[in-house]
Amino acid sequence: PQHAAAIEKAVSGLTAAEQREAAQLLRKLGLAAAELGEEE
Repeated sequence: PQHAAAIEKAVSGLTAAEQREAAQLLRKLGLAAAELGEEE
């Protein structure tokens, strides 16, 4: 998808460790957002 390419380009400036950390944080953020959506 187009958004995946944009994200890949955006994180290319990060080290591999930073990319892993960013992925973990984004996953956590997504799960929290999904929970908030279910509460409404």
